Amino acid sequence: MSLPEKRIAALAALAGALFPSTSDAVEYMPGAGMSAGVTFFEKKVSFNFTVEAYVTAGWRTHETESDCSPYPDTTAFGPMGAFSFVKGHPRFIAAAIGGTPPIRDSALGIGGEAGVVFGAGGEPGPGLHLGANVVYNGLAADVRSEALQETSVTAGLRYLPPYGSWGEQCVFVGRPRRDDDGGRMNRDGVPGWAKEAQEEADSVLAFLDLAQALLERDAPRELVDAALDAAEDEIRHALLCAAEAGTMPALPAFAPRAVLRGREALDRIATESFHDGWINEGLAAHDASERLRTATGSTRRALAIIARDEARHARLGRAVTSWAVDRGGRISAG
Repeated sequence: MSLPEKRIAALAALAGALFPSTSDAVEYMPGAGMSAGVTFFEKKVSFNFTVEAYVTAGWRTHETESDCSPYPDTTAFGPMGAFSFVKGHPRFIAAAIGGTPPIRDSALGIGGEAGVVFGAGGEPGPGLHLGANVVYNGLAADVRSEALQETSVTAGLRYLPPYGSWGEQCVFVGRPRRDDDGGRMNRDGVPGWAKEAQEEADSVLAFLDLAQALLERDAPRELVDAALDAAEDEIRHALLCAAEAGTMPALPAFAPRAVLRGREALDRIATESFHDGWINEGLAAHDASERLRTATGSTRRALAIIARDEARHARLGRAVTSWAVDRGGRISAG
């Protein structure tokens, strides 16, 4: 195995580890909520108010046809801490929470809680805490039992929802990946950092495809190395965008595209490097440069890196296009 082939394998493995497929990906999500309602204790009804915080580890329950929601169909579990006030008396709850969306592609989530409560029923010591809840687009309704003596019914808000999803929220960034027939494997979704992180991750595989195609056509080593360097850049871009979005992208395992021979291979390299590299990456660099003008903090640092690298990728697209055309490749509509 040649050094470029080893780099392709290593980068594919690194991308797979950093951005696992949705069936394997675990997303850690902090959140908080507040609610108000009534508490029933010894035939008396009292007003209650609760604030809570949680961190959940979530698995995407369903594969979706689009990325319209940045938090699709998540089944999640994790710890929760809450302070509740009944008739002005505080109590503390420490519990494990967990839940799942019962309906595919739905913002609805149902779940439960189990743990301990301190200060319920007029008792300072610990007691059993149990609960059941429904969440929908950040709205939450709960039924909770404290120390097997009190029952509370509450409604409120949770952001971000611990399970379910945040509902349906609907410039390819980087180099788009294409299927064996040459069609762009575009991602749907709302423009924003989460979508850009996914597109940057997809670009890793696109540049590995390019490096593989160049190797098969005995292209100059500097072009192959530049394509692999670009794949490394896109890993960094995906991580920068993911840090801004607060959620990681997901990738399938890398599988090289079907091999084309002769003139067809050169036509594909020329066409895709012209449209996806020279033109698209040039536009991506321009877009990042424009956004950089008003950006601050970590966003400004991320955009500065992306703008610089995408401009270099555009130059790579021009160089690869020229090489393929000089050898008889033709540029067709993208």
